Amino acid sequence: MSKDKEKEYMVTYKYRLYPTPAQEALLDTALLSCCTIYNFCVEFSKDIWNECGLTVTHRELRELAKEALPAEHKALYSQVARDVSMRFGKARDGWFRARERCKNNTASAADRKHRAPGFRKARNYNSLTYPQFGFKILDKGAKHMPFGKGGRKRRWLRLSKIGDIVMVLHRPVIGNIKTCTVKRKANAWYVCFVCALTAEQYFEPQNNKRTAVGADIGIGSFAVFSDGTVIENPRLLKKEMKRLKKAQKCASKKTKGSKRRVAANNKIAKIHAKIDDKRRDFHSQIAAALVKRYGAMVWEDLSPGFMFSNHRLAQAASDIAVSQFFGILNWKCFRTHTPLVFVDPRNTSQLCCRCGTHVQKELSERRHECPQCGLHLSRDLNAAVNILSRGLSLLPSGYTALSQIQISGTAGTAGTGGSASKGHGRRTSAAQPTNGCGVSSEDEMSMLCSGCKATAEARASI
Repeated sequence: MSKDKEKEYMVTYKYRLYPTPAQEALLDTALLSCCTIYNFCVEFSKDIWNECGLTVTHRELRELAKEALPAEHKALYSQVARDVSMRFGKARDGWFRARERCKNNTASAADRKHRAPGFRKARNYNSLTYPQFGFKILDKGAKHMPFGKGGRKRRWLRLSKIGDIVMVLHRPVIGNIKTCTVKRKANAWYVCFVCALTAEQYFEPQNNKRTAVGADIGIGSFAVFSDGTVIENPRLLKKEMKRLKKAQKCASKKTKGSKRRVAANNKIAKIHAKIDDKRRDFHSQIAAALVKRYGAMVWEDLSPGFMFSNHRLAQAASDIAVSQFFGILNWKCFRTHTPLVFVDPRNTSQLCCRCGTHVQKELSERRHECPQCGLHLSRDLNAAVNILSRGLSLLPSGYTALSQIQISGTAGTAGTGGSASKGHGRRTSAAQPTNGCGVSSEDEMSMLCSGCKATAEARASI
């Protein structure tokens, strides 16, 4: 008997490209050809469906596109043209499946919002993929590496029918490259390699710490943890709002369709791209630091739609990008085998974390004051402790809860179910913190200590 094939894990590596003006013109032409092929697939499929009620496979669409399209679009590399028809086929099949689930009353909210693939504008079609062949990473040696963009990390990406494009290889490509996707974002070019990694290459060393912490995510502070750690909200959109407003005002005065308006819109896109890059970098650093510090984490299963329901806070809520952060954190925890639990956030801010009394508070009230047991502390810290108490029973056994106060109705040790032994919820490590937020100066989480003052006040009020 042959051995089972080892499971592969897909990882995407993204690098910056610096094409010459001639190469950039070829890339723009290739994207235009891809957009034309995609729109042809949409139009032909709609006509066949409306007239005969039949569907056409992506292979048949690809052959029809070769015959029907103008000569300038037939010069596109065959593998790239094949991927365009496959993209449309996947989008159409996904819409059919969603529609079938709606008929069977088994559809989710996303299925109800699923729309049939429609026509794409050329300016919104920004990526092309080499699914198998037609690309290669080149190292032309030191004599071909002058000073400039990339320095000694400079390499060349050879694309069929495009040429050799300068690429900054800021990190090595690990694993077997499956696909190569060239993307255009805010007049900048990037390449994404989807690589297949083995388990040894994909997973990182497991965190042996047996501590569990609860976290409340918000707008005033990005996150408040049950052990008192506070991560301040960087408010990246607010910091760039002045520049953004100025650029938008400048663009609105330009004539529609003019080159100056296009240039002004590109400037706006660059500002948004910079904000997005900063936000993703912030989320990645925070997630990596949390995985190193804690053995297990409990978060509230917060819906972005719930945060956007208040139109006065919708912009600030979108700046946090909860879904993006949770996606990055989930990926980090999976790679390091760190338990991650999400619990129902309902009434976590209203219930007292010590006695369980329901204390009704408006959103503007940022302090929790319990009339039953006299507990006074930050509203977010109270919610974090409640989140931790809800998630303890969902964690594997042997985890110690990190909490500033004793959790009501639970123990300091997490179990698989039922009641655990009574214990003190405070941190009892030998190295006591010196900055008031549970983080020593030599800790890898020193980057999270911007809320020391607020945490010290919360501890003094307990």
